[in-house]
Amino acid sequence: MSVAALQCWFDATHGRWRILEHHSLYQELVVEVEAISLRDADEIAERFVASAGDAFTEMLIYVHPESPRPAPRVRRVRWTRAHGFESIEFSGLP
Repeated sequence: MSVAALQCWFDATHGRWRILEHHSLYQELVVEVEAISLRDADEIAERFVASAGDAFTEMLIYVHPESPRPAPRVRRVRWTRAHGFESIEFSGLP
């Protein structure tokens, strides 16, 4: 089976989501997520901070819609210890 097929799905308010990739360097974490709804991006980011916020000073969570590919919109939630949460939504790759 492919790596993507082995990913666990989690529940959120507007549907399911899963982790596609994650990278950490020093005290920063970058996570790429696929979700049914971009409306769940803030909730998903809050879960990461609740479970691992003590280990990081900054987290960037990129949430892509489950389909279609390529994603027409992407929502990024940034969390830092100093400033909390901030979100931005932008167009995906053409």
